[in-house]
Amino acid sequence: MWGGGARGAAARGAAARGGRGAAAAGAGAAWAAREHRLRDGACLEVLEAAPSGARAEAGAASRRPPLVFLHGSYHAAWAWENFMGRFAARGFRCYAPSFRGHGASAPPRVPGDALEGSLEGHATDVLDLLEGLGEAPPVLVGHSFGGLIAQLVATWGDDRPQARGAAGPAPPPGSGGRPQLAGLVLLNSVPPTGNGAMTKRFLLTRPLDAWRVTMGFIRKTFADSAAECRYLFFSDDLPDADLERYQALIASSAQPGTKLLDLRRLRGSLPIQAGACDLPPVLVVGSADDRVVDRDGILETAAHFGLPEPVFLAGAAHDSMLDTRWDDAADALEAFLDGLPPP
Repeated sequence: MWGGGARGAAARGAAARGGRGAAAAGAGAAWAAREHRLRDGACLEVLEAAPSGARAEAGAASRRPPLVFLHGSYHAAWAWENFMGRFAARGFRCYAPSFRGHGASAPPRVPGDALEGSLEGHATDVLDLLEGLGEAPPVLVGHSFGGLIAQLVATWGDDRPQARGAAGPAPPPGSGGRPQLAGLVLLNSVPPTGNGAMTKRFLLTRPLDAWRVTMGFIRKTFADSAAECRYLFFSDDLPDADLERYQALIASSAQPGTKLLDLRRLRGSLPIQAGACDLPPVLVVGSADDRVVDRDGILETAAHFGLPEPVFLAGAAHDSMLDTRWDDAADALEAFLDGLPPP
């Protein structure tokens, strides 16, 4: 259920004052900040960018799948500002929600809720959003832990996750289980087994880096140190002015005391099962200089979804959709979209 009322206006007002609202990053951007009301009454902040430019004319936009972008930890819908501008100008309708507890979305579920802090909880919200769009099957694009959520959405059937004894519930009644997708794009995504194996690799081969990354996410060192923010998310040549703006947005995107996922509960939801699923076309993209998700993690994800190889971006860091050469990541997505079968 879409709305554009007081909550959406409040989000835009907070953004203008430098608050957590996603539009804080997009002065002058051609998008609207809206809200999607979930089944339980909570609202998600959603950025929407309508098709524009020559490719939006003569019905071209109706032949292009909508794009739905899912952010990762300590980010919000604003993180897709570059991609939304570019792909809306190429005739795609774009949506970017902020997960619960992020941006101007509702706070997290209360402690004790079966879905609180769970992979299934966020996937349930995404399913709800996709149903509410009422459009052609979309391409789902997920970054980092948002990529792991996207993997679950794309593979979630009525027999999952109880068949593996996971704590989370089945898809919500009326959802029909697995949604129809035109494509699945995993950008610097946490692999389908989670981040445990990566952490062990880092500890064995790069113990100091492992400590720095772990402390970065646990203690939010990126919030107080531009150097740590750059180390975790960006390339060395990202301009200082861009780094300063992104640091402020990353530091304020998660509402106080909120983490995207409860890592203690995550094991019960993994690994993502893909073998028996009728999957849409899949693209896996990694960054050569990613300090958060390593090359082996990207290769694991590609192999899990039956791809001969992923795309690796040279000179790119973890936040490849915002980094200095973000257009290389967008080029990879555009080439994938151009190769999709017609609707």
